[in-house]
Amino acid sequence: MRRADRPSPRLLPALVAGCLLTAGCAEIPALEGTISPEAAAAPYPKVMPVVRILDGAAAAQTATPETQAQLEARAAGLRARADRLRNRTLSE
Repeated sequence: MRRADRPSPRLLPALVAGCLLTAGCAEIPALEGTISPEAAAAPYPKVMPVVRILDGAAAAQTATPETQAQLEARAAGLRARADRLRNRTLSE
């Protein structure tokens, strides 16, 4: 007895053939000559450890007292807005 929720095993070759035929119709752009001579002659970028990148990002995110005050004021405003929306009654 076949299960209704399982596709037929004959369906897979048809799907693969359809995908291959569709991929064969794609227009692949020419890539030759798209890179400038300066870019082709440029050295490869140096690979850095992720730890150094994350440490640099963490050091750049120090909050000043002014920024902290702005964030706290914005958070208080958002909390007040949320309270107003929670206590709002729906009218027709």
